[in-house]
Amino acid sequence: MNRIVYIKRFSLENLFFYLTLKKYSQSSVKISDICGNVKRNNIYHLTMKLLTILFVTFALALIGTKIFQGDWNLVFSGNLGMAAFMLFTGFAHFKFQKGMALMIPEFIPAKMFWVYFTGLIEIAAAIGLMIPSIRELTSILLIIFLVLVFIANIDSSRKKVNLFKADYSGPGMSYLYKERIPMQIILIAWTWFFGIYLN
Repeated sequence: MNRIVYIKRFSLENLFFYLTLKKYSQSSVKISDICGNVKRNNIYHLTMKLLTILFVTFALALIGTKIFQGDWNLVFSGNLGMAAFMLFTGFAHFKFQKGMALMIPEFIPAKMFWVYFTGLIEIAAAIGLMIPSIRELTSILLIIFLVLVFIANIDSSRKKVNLFKADYSGPGMSYLYKERIPMQIILIAWTWFFGIYLN
C-alpha cells in the first residue's frame, strides 16, 4: 500500500525531506504541487517582511535616540520606520513591475507608467516623512495614497494576481482578508499617529 505523505509546511527543508523520502516510497504528493504552494506563500512572507522592516527600524531608531540623545524620540523613530517601509515598497515597483502592472484595474491605460510613477511617489513619501517642515503634509497625502492603493489591492486579490510570477496564480481574496487589510490599517494608523498626531 502506498504511503500518503501530508506536508503541512512548505519550506526548503520540507522539500528536501520529501525528495529524500520519494526515493524509497511512493507518495500522493506531487513536487509541482509543493513548488506551487511555496510560490503562492511568497506573498504572505512578503507581508511579514514588510512589517518587520517597519517595526525593527522603529525599535532600533528608538533605542538609538535614547542612547545618543538621551530621550525616546517617538516622532523621529516612527517616521523613520515608515520611511524605510516606503523605500522598500517603492523600489519593489522597479523589481516586480510586471506583476504590479497586473494589479492595476483594466480601465486604467499605460499601466507600466503608473507602476513606476507610484513607486517614485512612495520613495518621495519616504523622503518627505524625514523632513519636519513637510512631514504633516506628506503624511496626509500618504494616507490618501494608501487608501487609493488599497482599491487596487482589492481588484488584484479578486483577480488572484501573483506579484512575483506576474500571473494569476495568487492566493486571492484570502490574502486580502488575512494579510492586506490588517497591514493597511496598521500603515494608515501609523502614518496618522507619528506623522500628524504626534507631529
